[in-house]
Amino acid sequence: MLSIRNTGKKVLISAAISAAISLPAAADDLDVYNAIFANQLKPNLLFVLDYSGSMQRDVDGNWLADQTDPASRISILKEAVKDVLQRNTGRINAGIGSIYDTYPSGVKWPITDLEDDAHIHDSAIPPNTVSVADVISSQLERVGAGGRTTTVNALAEAAAYFRGDQVFDNDSDVLDTWDHTPDVWQNGIKQYGGGNQYAALPQSYTPSNALDRTNDTWTTPTYNSPIVSACQSNFIVLISDGRPNEVNDTPTMQTVLSAAGASPTDPANITSGCEDLKTSIFGYSAVDGGTEITEGNCGPEITNYLATNDINPEIPGSNVKTFTVGFATSGTGSAYLDELAKKGQGDFFQATQPSELTEALDEVINSILAGTHAFAELSLEVDRANYAHDNRTFYSLFTPTNRPSWTGNLKGYFIDQSGLVDIKGDSAIINDGSGARFADTSHSFWSALPDGNELAMGGFNESVLEQGAAANRNLYTYTGGAVPAGGVTVSMGLANTLHKDNTSITTELMGLNSGQTVESDAALDWIQTAPMGAPLHTKPVMVNYGGQQVLYVMTNQGFLHAIDASNPSAPDNTAPDTTGGEELFAFMPGELLDNLHKHYTGKVGDPHIYGLDGAITRWHDDANNDGIVNGTDTVLLVFGMRRGGNTYYAMDVTDPTSPSLKWKISGGDANFAELQQSWSRASLVPVKLNGVRQKVLMFGGGFDPAMDNILETTPGSGNAIFVVSKAGNLIKKITHVDMIYSIPSDLTVIDTNSDAIADRIYVGDLGGRVWRVDFQDLGTADPVTVTQLADLSINAADHQPIFYPPSVAMNNQSGKRFLSVAVGTGDRTQPLLTDTNNRIVMLRDLDYGFGAPATPVTPITPNDLHDATQNNIGSTNDTVKDAARADLAAKHGWKIDLNPDEKSLSQLLTFEGKIMATTFEPLPNSGADPCGFESAGRLYTVRVADARPVVILPDGTEDTSDQPASSRITPLEAPGIPSKPVKFFSSDDSNGNGSGNNTMVGTEAIPGSSSQIKTVFWHAR
Repeated sequence: MLSIRNTGKKVLISAAISAAISLPAAADDLDVYNAIFANQLKPNLLFVLDYSGSMQRDVDGNWLADQTDPASRISILKEAVKDVLQRNTGRINAGIGSIYDTYPSGVKWPITDLEDDAHIHDSAIPPNTVSVADVISSQLERVGAGGRTTTVNALAEAAAYFRGDQVFDNDSDVLDTWDHTPDVWQNGIKQYGGGNQYAALPQSYTPSNALDRTNDTWTTPTYNSPIVSACQSNFIVLISDGRPNEVNDTPTMQTVLSAAGASPTDPANITSGCEDLKTSIFGYSAVDGGTEITEGNCGPEITNYLATNDINPEIPGSNVKTFTVGFATSGTGSAYLDELAKKGQGDFFQATQPSELTEALDEVINSILAGTHAFAELSLEVDRANYAHDNRTFYSLFTPTNRPSWTGNLKGYFIDQSGLVDIKGDSAIINDGSGARFADTSHSFWSALPDGNELAMGGFNESVLEQGAAANRNLYTYTGGAVPAGGVTVSMGLANTLHKDNTSITTELMGLNSGQTVESDAALDWIQTAPMGAPLHTKPVMVNYGGQQVLYVMTNQGFLHAIDASNPSAPDNTAPDTTGGEELFAFMPGELLDNLHKHYTGKVGDPHIYGLDGAITRWHDDANNDGIVNGTDTVLLVFGMRRGGNTYYAMDVTDPTSPSLKWKISGGDANFAELQQSWSRASLVPVKLNGVRQKVLMFGGGFDPAMDNILETTPGSGNAIFVVSKAGNLIKKITHVDMIYSIPSDLTVIDTNSDAIADRIYVGDLGGRVWRVDFQDLGTADPVTVTQLADLSINAADHQPIFYPPSVAMNNQSGKRFLSVAVGTGDRTQPLLTDTNNRIVMLRDLDYGFGAPATPVTPITPNDLHDATQNNIGSTNDTVKDAARADLAAKHGWKIDLNPDEKSLSQLLTFEGKIMATTFEPLPNSGADPCGFESAGRLYTVRVADARPVVILPDGTEDTSDQPASSRITPLEAPGIPSKPVKFFSSDDSNGNGSGNNTMVGTEAIPGSSSQIKTVFWHAR
């Protein structure tokens, strides 16, 4: 499991899987997620396989004379395991435990890296001839199906292996050398053979020469436990087609049951120390009679012992979880396997057909990896526009993997002054010393069961999988190139359906050769039932349709999803509402179709795939201003791609069941030559056009990928600001001779004269320059004045890139008014970059009135700013304090130098005379945690006027006494790059007053002012 512990200054993260990842050629904040598990070890999986006689049947239960028949369960099982091994080479370490029937076998191959040359582990195998994955696959052919089902003995053998117990004879009451004669490698057939099929391979125990053939003796060896590090997770994957009907009293069983605290109470009955399952699981009734099935007893005790104890007492956290797969099982057989998984803290998967077995094994692996890496905390953003509506919030979550396609989820919670609560009204967040995370018992929206910190469980992902399984998804695309005037209703006609029957989806559009129709169809079939992709940098927006609320969110899988988020409406501890979360439609732009096959077949080491990774802007023309889509209202969603491409799309969702693609703008189109990757959120603002107030879209030119891995200040494209109409037509392109750096940032657009018409933009660029743009009527010849307000990069070695919009507020200090323009610097594309010196900066714009500056502006440089790093204004030494105050008064603002390598990687917040900023700092590994990637997330809270620390007392009031500089910092519990701080106001009381406010950073609630705040107007359209 993910283990996160706060160390005051830094967060150490322990996960349980190796990255086996090379960092991408294009640096990005993915580097953080990759680095988090770059030091980790791959999880250990031991397959335990049922080879009993019933495996010679087909999936319908018909007996087959030849078990090599491809329709036999045993043949299907072998092929499915081989397939999952080959496709997960590089992701896991694996071994074959007991291949069991009437007796359990010993370990048939120890847990090792699937990529290893098998010669490393057995010198009898010629070097560079077969891999470990190949050897394990060959072991599946060593024996055939037959005999009875000894599931509990097989689990005991697996436990003995993980424990490092002695290797006993388990297939006979008589000990002799033949019982222990192991198989040897046979080069001719590239398979083990020649020994006792039940004997463990010598590669799994020490001493490996325990059998002395010359003297006919056997020295009892011990298994070499694969548990060697706290940085590694361990799993059993048990696959069976039925309930157990045989249990043997063996030394291994006795040893394991004793360790599990389930020693026999009756010497004649090995399972007498365990719960009797004959009634609770196997349905025996003393009244109705029936078979008393007790051969499954003690299985749950073994899996529970493995999951809840340190199997190696010297390695904390060295537990072993059990996943089970029922193949062609039903009734009590399935119930038993489900119980084994529950007690083993794993999951149970059901498969009735060959394809379902392969899918079930894929789900097992994905669940193991997702459970190991619940990186929910790394991508949490709150849509503040929702708070005033119903106090609900939604979190975009994802799980990093070492494959090009990551999985994700979207989960909803209620929010109040205490923070997040689940659908039962219980706190959703816990901090038990391992860092802030979702509580194990928490229950998010739309989840059938409590889903806790398990990313793949519950939420929207659960709905998607259910709808996919029921063939109930509305998946759309558009392959027509340029969008015709008036748009295209993508929900009408087969030509816009994302399905293999749509002949407009050619293999070329899928990024394949003309003859690869099989591959194209396979990818299109896969996407129908695929889990949700990763919403890495995007966050959802809500549209209220009155009787229905619809949430829109994008993912790097390439979809814009529309989700029915009408329910739940309030927490309920007695009968919580789990309804809702259904996908109304999902739209994938035609430009992203060539990613589908890569998502489907992606291998370890392939580049990460981006899709719709940008921001969504909601354009609601609300005729009656009630915040609800009704009457003649229309709603347009405008969304960019960020790393996924250089295009903006506009989708009409006035009717969420009949979406229409209205237009798209791409870099290189006429008038958009400077447009690069569409990072900048399209700001929806009212402006004056030819004397008339109209709404328009404004966005920056984006991120130029040519800037990847460039450390110094370098000019790039994306160096413009675009103003676009609702129809997608260019109204104005704003440039300047000195505007030579990319502008990936959102824009801060303000109204300086309170006439409800925007007239100024503030924005920063990758060169560390801050720009002010003044305008009056964008539809006339009135000039647009572009002013360089600041240049925060002293030189190329002092690179101060700005990726996020300035936080702007009106202030009054000692009777002098000014606009504070606060920015943080740091390279979002290279968060692990060292030798950096970034800052938090507040610039005073004294010429705040309507219109362009009255006199020419000399750009503010770092030398023109008061150095507030040491907080000399808060000094207890009056001489130091007075000198600092005088320096601040003579300067054009202040700066706080961050620690070396610390970066500001999210938007700042200005509120009630305070600035709040989160930062991220990668730290050198101190050795405190050998499994950990060490980093620090911090929240700075300072006064706008002078950067003095703001300290909130437990009663919500502020401590106004002088404080040291360190008091401005609140250590954050969650790992990775912190989200921006967002203010939350609790619901109004009967007098229209809120009970106060606090700040959310990801899942963490930061206490704020207790002052009463009256909400006058707060509605995003």
